[in-house]
Amino acid sequence: MRIIIAAVTVVGMCGGAFALDFNEPAVKAADLEVSAAVEAGQGLVGRFNKVKEDIARMEKDTRGLSSDLDYLDRRASFMTDTGIGDITFQVDLRDTVLVVKSYTDSARSIKLAMIGLLADADKSQELNQIAVDMGSDAGRLLDRVEYDIDRAVGSLERTVLAASPSSAGQDAHSQVADMANYSSQFVVEMRGIEADTRELIIRTRP
Repeated sequence: MRIIIAAVTVVGMCGGAFALDFNEPAVKAADLEVSAAVEAGQGLVGRFNKVKEDIARMEKDTRGLSSDLDYLDRRASFMTDTGIGDITFQVDLRDTVLVVKSYTDSARSIKLAMIGLLADADKSQELNQIAVDMGSDAGRLLDRVEYDIDRAVGSLERTVLAASPSSAGQDAHSQVADMANYSSQFVVEMRGIEADTRELIIRTRP
């Protein structure tokens, strides 16, 4: 009998310790909305920064591309003028074509990301500053692509087409034509990106 009474006493004590207090206020819906808004805002800042970093990286990486193209152009001119072949020219040309294509593909991906940023843009000093930085890099990159890289590609294309396939390589003519096509697409994508950054600055301005 004493054991039963003791057990009841212990259960009663524990029940008091672990009982739920239904009088505690529940989490307010407004608090959840604020939390979701903050989380969404942080995610948007991250997306803005990602695109900004992608543009800045491309701006940095393309700085020497026009020089590489000019070097290929000089080699092609030498073959045309002397009739002496260059056994590594076609390999170097193919590698450079792939480089230009990779930049074009990256620019296309950035353009798609910009469409998403424009759709979700909100007025914010932080987002606006990121958009301004983004626009500065995009403007410099557009100038380089349009006036340096595309010019160099056009000059290289004319020089290679003037060289005989026996000296420049059997596939050199088709390769340089592909490069010119990628370069033109690169210009188009960069014009769109630069225009989108200007619109983004307007939409995020507080």
